Amino acid sequence: RSERRMRAVIMLVALSENSFYLKTIRAIERAVAKYGVSLVLVDARHDAQAAHAIMSALGQPFDGAILLSPRFTDRAILEIARRVPTVVINRDVRGVASVVQDSIQGMTLAVQHLVGLGHRDLTHVTGPAEARIAGARQRALEAVCLEYGVRLRMIPGDGTLAGGTEAAGLWQTRPTTSALCFNDESAIGFVYGLKRLGYRIPDDVSVIGMGDNAFSEALQPALTTVGFSASAQAAAVVERLLLDVPIRERFVVPMRLIHRESTGPAST
Repeated sequence: RSERRMRAVIMLVALSENSFYLKTIRAIERAVAKYGVSLVLVDARHDAQAAHAIMSALGQPFDGAILLSPRFTDRAILEIARRVPTVVINRDVRGVASVVQDSIQGMTLAVQHLVGLGHRDLTHVTGPAEARIAGARQRALEAVCLEYGVRLRMIPGDGTLAGGTEAAGLWQTRPTTSALCFNDESAIGFVYGLKRLGYRIPDDVSVIGMGDNAFSEALQPALTTVGFSASAQAAAVVERLLLDVPIRERFVVPMRLIHRESTGPAST
């Protein structure tokens, strides 16, 4: 008697404490379940060879592969895509379907919000150097600030709470009236660091995060952030893997500004 094969999608993700990953994984798990498909999660912090070995060791054909913010080379990603239908999240690889957040829209929303409050200088706490999305956001922000006449200062960050706290000390050496952090984790750390240094948010400096994580609204003051729909992102990924319909290769996830209490009029 032949056994029915379990339908499954493998998801390769460089696991970290960043809540974006958890938010994305949960949304995709719900999305594939609608099609009776299981999600197999694999830690891909290491190299692509290790990922290939894991896929082979699992010993079953997969209906698709999802690569979440991968740090593999383009060549390694193309090799995976030759073996199984593949979608990459937050990175563009020619010849492979991708679902990416709209960095230009996100940065434009943030800068427009700050300019509307009278801010004309901005510090950006960057993301980890190895993250492609961090570079995309930085380039987009540089272009938008140039368009709106906003002076931009860069402070290196790593997307963590500790990195955000450390960035507050660097910000103090040359303060600006506003700051935009790579993600909500770094923004929460940045706010914590500013408070320890005696600054008031948003009276002394307005702070914006990105991602709208579970803790951003609970922060005091509640964090203004640029968010996205995890369910819309997940639906776009699953459509490209599981639906046998003509569909464009690249999908851009729209962003939205969520105005809370951490931004206010520029200090004079």
